[in-house]
Amino acid sequence: MPKSRSYLLEKLSAVEFKGYTKVAENTLPNVVPLLTGLTLEEMKLKCLIDNGLYTHLDACPFVWHNFSADGYKTSYAEDDVDIGNFNMDWDYAFENPPTDFYFRPFAQRMQRTQVS
Repeated sequence: MPKSRSYLLEKLSAVEFKGYTKVAENTLPNVVPLLTGLTLEEMKLKCLIDNGLYTHLDACPFVWHNFSADGYKTSYAEDDVDIGNFNMDWDYAFENPPTDFYFRPFAQRMQRTQVS
């Protein structure tokens, strides 16, 4: 890990998040502030409720929107499609792919066609 860290910082100019600590017990309430700057409750109020009904997260202020606006290509991937951060509580969290490269549809297809 020390060599990987050095490579990321020195060769790729990576940003190290010092002092990132957990906000709550589960993954979702910890990932939401990192990606949006909002608490999970703030995100639900700002991004999910439209006229009293739940809606998609497309308009939520995710950090990847900032990077896209600056011309960067963005990606979002999770290791398990069934328990993804945003799809565990909401079946269809995103109406449109949230990033340029969105792994979820590919991973879902892989799971359906998996040979045992």
